[in-house]
Parts: sequence; C-alpha cells; structure tokens
Amino acid sequence: MSGDDLQDGVRNFAMVAGNGNRQLAEAIAQHVGISLMSCDVSKFTNSETRVKLNESVRGRPVTIICSPRPGHINDDLMEVLVLADTLRRSRFV
Repeated sequence: MSGDDLQDGVRNFAMVAGNGNRQLAEAIAQHVGISLMSCDVSKFTNSETRVKLNESVRGRPVTIICSPRPGHINDDLMEVLVLADTLRRSRFV
C-alpha cells in the first residue's frame, strides 16, 4: 500500500464522539489528521437519548470515541449504543 492510498483511506475515515470526553476525541482526531464528524447528541423531553447525524456515513468506516465519565456511566453507555445503532442504520439507508 502506497502513502497516497493510505492518505485516501484516512480522508474517507469518519470519527464521531459522544458527550463523554469530547476533548479526548478532538485530540485523537487532530492526531490522525481528520475532523470529528458533525452530530448532535441530546436528550428528548422524556430523558431518552437522541442522536442526529449531520453528515453522511454511507460507505465510510466510522469509529466512535467515548470515554465514560464518573457518575454518568449509564448515560454515556447509552450514548455509545444509540450512536452505534444510528450509524449502523444510516450506512445502509
């Protein structure tokens, strides 16, 4: 694999972060040389987790970066699960 092929693969690669540790995700994305994918992670009025992707992920490999925070482990885990489900569904729609 040549350097150009590797750079094309990195450009096609997507990284998304939950609310768990946004600074860590931004540092990892900067180190890899890409920007974080735009998405909104929030709560519905009934406190259920809501994820909205603002970019297409069709045909792209995606990595979720989320580090659970003390005292918020359940919420952060649910974010990861809902993010993964949303990404899986959006890749094939």
